[in-house]
Formats: sequence, C-alpha cells, structure tokens
Amino acid sequence: MSCADRAAELRFCAACLAEPSTGALAALDVASAWQPWLGSAVRQLMHTGLDAWRGEHTRLFVVPALAPPFASAFREGGINGTSAGEAQDYYAKLGLASREGLPADYLGSLLECEAYLLEYGPAHDAEAFRRAFMADWIERFVARLSAHSTLEFYRGLGERLLKLHDVDAQGSSGSAL
Repeated sequence: MSCADRAAELRFCAACLAEPSTGALAALDVASAWQPWLGSAVRQLMHTGLDAWRGEHTRLFVVPALAPPFASAFREGGINGTSAGEAQDYYAKLGLASREGLPADYLGSLLECEAYLLEYGPAHDAEAFRRAFMADWIERFVARLSAHSTLEFYRGLGERLLKLHDVDAQGSSGSAL
C-alpha cells in the first residue's frame, strides 16, 4: 500500500470515530465500494437507525466510555493525562493543532497526524509516531471495542485499525510501513 493510500485509510478510520450524523450512512455506503469491510456493516446500520447508532457511539466512546479512544485512558487510567500533553507538544512542533474540545491524545487526532506524516514527512517519521503514541495501547482499545460493540461497524473498524498498524491476531506488532 502506498503512503498516500495508507494516509487516506487512516483519515477514513479517524472519521469513523466521529459521532454519527445525518448523511453518515450514505457516506459509508459510498465508501463501501473501496472499503469492502463496510458492506455488511452498512446493511446492519440501515436497520439500526441513527439514534441507536449515536447511542452506541456514546456508550462506547463517551459515557460510560467502554472503549475510550484516548491514549491516556489506557496508559494512565484517565483522560487528558500526560499522554495528551505529549501529543499536543508533538503537534505544535509540526505546526499542527489538535481537535477543538478534545484532548490531544484522541485516537482520531493521532490517526490524522500519522496520515499527515505519511504524506508530508519521511515514512519513518510516521512509523516512529505510531510507536510513540499508539503501539502500546491500540490493541487494548480494539479488544474493548470488539468486546463491547453491538454494531459490526465498530468491530470492523477495530480490525481495520489493527491491520493498518500491522498487528497480527497474536497481538505482535511489526513495522506498519
């Protein structure tokens, strides 16, 4: 997979972490043409309804946050810890800012930064970023996502994240690039 294709995949996964909105299902349906893992998930979401999908998103990522998408939640047991500060400092060195209203160690922001590095920096910078900011907790996040999600969409997203970060079924992480 080229760096540009990988960056697009990372950005897509980051977008999938956002709260579902009107039009999200139609966008996923279109994306299923190049994201085959979405096919049956989109069919399930068509029968789920937006309110139920939003409820699942809230339950998983907000309250009670069964799969909190924040590095500090897994590294430090809480949100907005030192991991957020470290990510914020890294973004600042690149001239980037984290998403408004979210701690800097939010997985969506981390994925977008990794994509940015793939596109605008040497590939080894993206690999170093992945190791420094995600490698030690992404598997635990995906395990919780898989265990607690009632929607195939979020379980498929977790599997896609593991593949993009080169984590095999035994949990060993290799070079992602």
